[in-house]
Amino acid sequence: MGYINWTDNLDLGLPVMDADHRRMADLLNQFLQSLDGREDRAVPILESLIGAAQAHFQREEALLDQLHYPELPYHRLEHQRLIAQINHFKNRFASGEMPQGNSLAIADWLRRWLFDHILNEDRAYRPFVMRLA
Repeated sequence: MGYINWTDNLDLGLPVMDADHRRMADLLNQFLQSLDGREDRAVPILESLIGAAQAHFQREEALLDQLHYPELPYHRLEHQRLIAQINHFKNRFASGEMPQGNSLAIADWLRRWLFDHILNEDRAYRPFVMRLA
């Protein structure tokens, strides 16, 4: 699995959201690097990822709430699921029960989630936000 190479087609055209997404991609790349013999860095990186994701989700949900985005309850649920899943991964790393093969699978899952979420869930609200903002 390779690192996340950010391209402009991942941008939504909403500068604050795009900056948040880039930050999360950077943290995922750091996490992937930590799996190459620096597993002691995995937990702090996952904690940073949780913090970045929570801050992003709060900004995003506040914007969507202000604009009365009809799919916000579903979108919020997806955010809650992701935070719970990253916390689960972090706790497994912290307890030392994460074998190397699982670490790579987790990194791949997180990478796929970020891309899928941006390209599907977030891209779905873009026209709504651009029309009303």
